[in-house]
Amino acid sequence: MIRFPDTAPTPTENLKNANAAYQAADYEQAARNYLAYLQMKPSDSGAWYNLSCCYGLLGKPELAAKYLQRAYKNGFRDLEHIVNDRDFEKVRSSEAFSASMDSLKTWNAKRERYSGKLEYYPLKQFQPYRLLLPDSFNKEKTYNLIIGMHGFGDKATGFAPLWRHMEKAEVIFVVPEAPYAFPESEVPQFSWDPFLPRDSEISKLSYEYTAQYIVGLTNHLKKEYKIGQTWLLGFSQGAYLSYIIGLKNPRTFDGFLACGGGLVKEMMREKDYKSAKNLKILISHGSQDKIVDYQESADAAKLLSEKGLSVQLHTFEGGHSISKDAFPLLFDLMKTKQPNK
Repeated sequence: MIRFPDTAPTPTENLKNANAAYQAADYEQAARNYLAYLQMKPSDSGAWYNLSCCYGLLGKPELAAKYLQRAYKNGFRDLEHIVNDRDFEKVRSSEAFSASMDSLKTWNAKRERYSGKLEYYPLKQFQPYRLLLPDSFNKEKTYNLIIGMHGFGDKATGFAPLWRHMEKAEVIFVVPEAPYAFPESEVPQFSWDPFLPRDSEISKLSYEYTAQYIVGLTNHLKKEYKIGQTWLLGFSQGAYLSYIIGLKNPRTFDGFLACGGGLVKEMMREKDYKSAKNLKILISHGSQDKIVDYQESADAAKLLSEKGLSVQLHTFEGGHSISKDAFPLLFDLMKTKQPNK
């Protein structure tokens, strides 16, 4: 019998396998998968950066430095993130990595000199979102609405496939695109806030504008469809925003599911907790998460419980991902009686 060679993994499969190996702390395997992916997708700055992180964690400064420069040249320009990334702790003081960081700072200075410093101006624009309706959708029927907020560097089309966990639940799932595209990245990637320090004035305003965007979109959908309960579902960066937007707008949302993110206490006021007493909150986090520490979710659950809010913490064995087991918990919460707002 003739034996045909196995089909080679697709770029998507290589990237998925790379991310899974990274979460499992198998950095050698993750690096191999990232390299295989980048042979077919060489312009993906995020993958080059992740590859560099793998070699940083493996204590290989020359390779970490080499691929960090590739990441920068392909569009990963967040020097503040690089400086604070714990993945480089083993190699940061090495001669090779220090020289690479000096090069990045020099390139960045030249880039700003000749291409201009990146600044922001507020502008009204039409922002896309993905709409997923049940197969048996009936405009006269009432449906619960879930607003999905993807993670940093993702996009709406990357987050929308979560629909496979929801389509039998007879809900409407809407995935808005985050408003800030990665500068100079050839692969579409988006962020919910601009690439500036969190304490900058523009960054602070961006959170307000993002909240207005999500609340405005929700109100628009409520006019277009018959909506029962309205929930936020956020992952990673989207989870951080779910806390902020959900807690500050309890008249708009009935609850939220925050996956793999934490609560930024500095952005909350005591009156926010008091007004959100009727909100239903589900927090889900992998115990082996190496991107956002599990303790952030545990601390958020503890704080919100102490403030008198209804919180359920779902812990699962896994890394920085969304657990499929969180969805039955979400739908059970939707079935519970909602207190009067």
